[in-house]
Amino acid sequence: MFEPEEVIRTRLAELDEMVEELQAEIEALRSRELSAPLQIGCSFFSLFIAVMVVLAASMLLGRSYFGSWIFYVCLAVVISLGIARLRRKFRARVPADEIRQERVELEETLSEVLGERSRIQELSTSLISHDESE
Repeated sequence: MFEPEEVIRTRLAELDEMVEELQAEIEALRSRELSAPLQIGCSFFSLFIAVMVVLAASMLLGRSYFGSWIFYVCLAVVISLGIARLRRKFRARVPADEIRQERVELEETLSEVLGERSRIQELSTSLISHDESE
């Protein structure tokens, strides 16, 4: 038959494991929540750099092409590709509200698990003090 202390230790170990898993999931959601604006900003910056490279290359390597139709076609292609990339980022992005909602739910679950863990810990201490008094 199971001893009460053994059952309590097992349950505390399970709850500790659950707490670690929940904390890891919450941190992963926080990083996803913060990374979306950063990715979009990086995409805008890469578009800007690509346009600057086309401008610099046409001024340094092909001065005769600067301002011609070839220059404008190259510039239009670079801008179009950059905008297409930005549109893909916007479509593939999970709304921050959904991520935030999921994180809040996990934080509530974590607080419930921590509350249960503290109740079991109190039960354990009261059981130990009861056994010592006898």
